[in-house]
Amino acid sequence: SRQLATATGLTPSQLLVLREIDMRGSATPGTIAQALQFSQATITAIVDRLEALGFVQRERSKRDKRQFHLSTLPSGKAALADA
Repeated sequence: SRQLATATGLTPSQLLVLREIDMRGSATPGTIAQALQFSQATITAIVDRLEALGFVQRERSKRDKRQFHLSTLPSGKAALADA
């Protein structure tokens, strides 16, 4: 995990979340939490960090303004490739 953190700047949990978002293309935090069996609060904290790093973006749902959709940005895809 130290090599991973050095190479990408990501923890194993952050990498799992980033990979899951990238696999799904666009997903809600609840979907990611269910898939990885993490709490919603944990996903929110990890996504906050990934968003600050410029790896993912949050977009408010057009159909339901209460929901956010997560998607991977090019720098996130590059971090996954490096990992």
